[in-house]
Amino acid sequence: MITVAELIEKLQLEVFNLNKGTATIRNYVASDLFSYVISKAKRKSCWLTIMSNINITAVAKLAEMSAVILCDGIKPDEALIEKAKQHNITILGSSQPIFETSISISKIL
Repeated sequence: MITVAELIEKLQLEVFNLNKGTATIRNYVASDLFSYVISKAKRKSCWLTIMSNINITAVAKLAEMSAVILCDGIKPDEALIEKAKQHNITILGSSQPIFETSISISKIL
């Protein structure tokens, strides 16, 4: 288990919207398919994706995720950031592809 703030520091993640740095991350799911993420994500998980459309906030809220990490250098648009603020969803960014980001998280969880 790790906090969002610790994950940001250890993986040098970019912060697009930070809801709670003290929120804990217990596991993660890596996928771009919403239905898969909803079925596999556990509460307090972190979601690795390259999907940057506004609907990721609804999925993250439904699954009670601690954070969403946009991988491979993907940047959110202003609409996504605003929706994340409205729904209290932490959105972070990694310059690494999903696979490499997944390996890095696996080493510290």
